[in-house]
Amino acid sequence: MSNHFTITINTCNHEIWVERCINSCLVQKYDNFDVVLVDAHSDDKSFEIAMEYEATFTNFKAHHNEVRLPAVANLFLLAKLSKPNSIIVMVDGDDFLKGPNVLQKLNKYYGDNNDVWMTYGSYVEWPSLRSVVAHYRAHTAEEIANNTFREAPWLASHLRTYRRELVMRIDENDAKDERGNWLYAADQAIMLPCLEMAGVHSRFIPDILYYYNIGDPNRETVHHLSEQVKHAKYIRMKKKYQALETL
Repeated sequence: MSNHFTITINTCNHEIWVERCINSCLVQKYDNFDVVLVDAHSDDKSFEIAMEYEATFTNFKAHHNEVRLPAVANLFLLAKLSKPNSIIVMVDGDDFLKGPNVLQKLNKYYGDNNDVWMTYGSYVEWPSLRSVVAHYRAHTAEEIANNTFREAPWLASHLRTYRRELVMRIDENDAKDERGNWLYAADQAIMLPCLEMAGVHSRFIPDILYYYNIGDPNRETVHHLSEQVKHAKYIRMKKKYQALETL
């Protein structure tokens, strides 16, 4: 079975990286996928570059925010812009997929049934090419059974994928603080609820499918590192989601 994938790109001021990012997505040797990019109100030419691709590729769409929002808000928007029943593949605008066979490999994991709802894995740093695979593993059966993802080490790293219908069940207010402001720990705000709802339907992929660009000075982790650390702790204190029986 050829599952439909939507590669979602969240970008802001990635002018020197976004073309390589987009190319790594569009070059996939797979027939059934779209690419959706959200530009978070960049000051550079990131969106203009994306629009050139939209004019050329029928499976590529670009959206420009009128105001700048934190990454987590854009991840929710990207999910809404994705096709129903699609599997979302999260890519940051300064990162790249590792080779043209990523979607083929993902399709094998998701298979032809609804048993797998989300995946996570490991990555290679760019440009050093240092692998961090030793730092990541699958969540244990005990962690899954006891729903202790928020107490466990952070494991849900790149490449992150999930079924659209899973992420759409997250209450967006759980990604905000008590004043209604979006939180900066986007990955944990999305992946922890997904892990909790997916339960036994999550999979760790040991294959390296992603280049994580540590050389970009515009990363949100650079400009908002202290907020990310604080907000990650805040998210882990929030009420847990319960595992779903069906999706």
